[in-house]
Amino acid sequence: MLKLQSRGKLREEGSGAVREKVWKSSYFGAIIITEEYGETLGRVHKLNVSAKPQVDRKFYHRPSEEMLKKLNLQFLSDYFDHKPLQGETVFCHGDFHYANVLWKDQHISAILDFELAGYGNRDFDIAWALFLRPGQRFLKTDKEQALFIKGYQQHGDCNVDAVKYYMAQCYVYFLCFCDEKDYCEYVRNWLKQNCSNREKLND
Repeated sequence: MLKLQSRGKLREEGSGAVREKVWKSSYFGAIIITEEYGETLGRVHKLNVSAKPQVDRKFYHRPSEEMLKKLNLQFLSDYFDHKPLQGETVFCHGDFHYANVLWKDQHISAILDFELAGYGNRDFDIAWALFLRPGQRFLKTDKEQALFIKGYQQHGDCNVDAVKYYMAQCYVYFLCFCDEKDYCEYVRNWLKQNCSNREKLND
């Protein structure tokens, strides 16, 4: 694991607890924590380490027409036909989400599980951190997601439209195996709100 020593340093090993509940501590605290969550991924992406390219995964690819039809999401076909340009290649964590982040004293103390790490697409790695998992209680609103991006942009830029494209891609795959009613309803509403009106992603 990597431990966050200070605002600008990371080192191996760390301690703390996985705490989704920290987002519920207070409104002001939630803002700080959400920004720090994004800012931490920005710091990871700035690491200059010796690593191989990331191993390919199905989530990196456009959902098939068969998959969209099975899920009654054919309206996404045109949207997915316009894949954004490859984002900047950076050192990616590969599985950056709340269960792989330790918190101590209301701040991130360590990052776990670098099994999928390597050099890859910056914007996909951001999307993987941002999209909602079943049972997750935070990062559900546009405002929270904007705070994450604000924190991330303290260390670098990103293509927000491309991030949303990859979030949509991940959501479709998760719909294939998730049967949690509230989650599936949230995802379908998110897809309709964010992907129905396609905009150019490569501008």
